[in-house]
Amino acid sequence: MAERTKGALLILSGGARELWGRVMRDRETALHGRCEQLAGRAAIACARARLSIRTAQTI
Repeated sequence: MAERTKGALLILSGGARELWGRVMRDRETALHGRCEQLAGRAAIACARARLSIRTAQTI
């Protein structure tokens, strides 16, 4: 559950950073925000995979 929350926060903060970078026309900040969003999505995907593996092991 903590990984999902952390992933969601990374997606939110990355979106804000990307938007700020676009407003300021700073490509580096915008790209960093995009990478942060992708890291958040990856964290959520890993959490889902771990949950499905645990579920499959208990069956």
